[in-house]
Amino acid sequence: MITCMQDNPSMFRLRASKFLLLSVLILSQFLSTQLLAQRSKSPWQTLTGEAPLVIARGGFSGLFPDSSVTAYSFVSATSVPDAVLWCDVQLTKDGVGICFPDVTMTGSPFDFTSKDLKRVSLIRGILSRSPAFNDNRNVISTVENIATQFKPAGFWLNVQHDAFYAQHNLSMSGFLLSVSKTVTIDYLSSPELKFFRDIGSRRLLQAFLVDFKKQSPYETVYQVEETLGDIFDSAIEDIKKLADAVVVSRLSVYLVSASFFLTGQAKLLQLLH
Repeated sequence: MITCMQDNPSMFRLRASKFLLLSVLILSQFLSTQLLAQRSKSPWQTLTGEAPLVIARGGFSGLFPDSSVTAYSFVSATSVPDAVLWCDVQLTKDGVGICFPDVTMTGSPFDFTSKDLKRVSLIRGILSRSPAFNDNRNVISTVENIATQFKPAGFWLNVQHDAFYAQHNLSMSGFLLSVSKTVTIDYLSSPELKFFRDIGSRRLLQAFLVDFKKQSPYETVYQVEETLGDIFDSAIEDIKKLADAVVVSRLSVYLVSASFFLTGQAKLLQLLH
């Protein structure tokens, strides 16, 4: 007697599922091996295998007073050759751009001319740190001086208070137009969207933008200090028109509850890409 056996359809589906799962695992292992092989060729364990970009905000500001000539000079002496120097741009009373950490009620450079500030030296911003490096060598320097004296591989200008200076009849846009003739600016950032709109719309700055692009393949970085989360598509499109990159806070990406529990991830990064 000949007995014929027929596969159970459920058994067939189970085998097919196992085969598909095994194929996916093999493919995943292969791709992981390929990626690891690419990374292993580089000493840097980054996604691309390239060295991370070193940005010296205010120079070597962890030791010396922020934005002092001493802090910037220490970067060129101790850091990597392609380190980017970050300068927080402030304006003096006579419209000269200087590298200065911030504008506060107790110390604002717009109250003084650039000539007045030549007699002023910087001290540490955090008073609990050692005062050993508080001396008259920590002078305030102009944007042009930092660029010409240290010739950085990358120069980042950060404009924090454009609207504030406009209220005091000082033009940050006018300063940038002037300084771009002698200084190569690789990165330009600001938390004020109006600042980028003014640069893009004012006829005075059309020639500035053309020269800016000729000088270097610059990037415009829009810095957002507020927590964004999920925002309107129209706002995203406005940002994309004005900036090449956006700096956002961690809370703009990962949403948290009032009790600081992680509740999900915003679509912000997806939309910005």
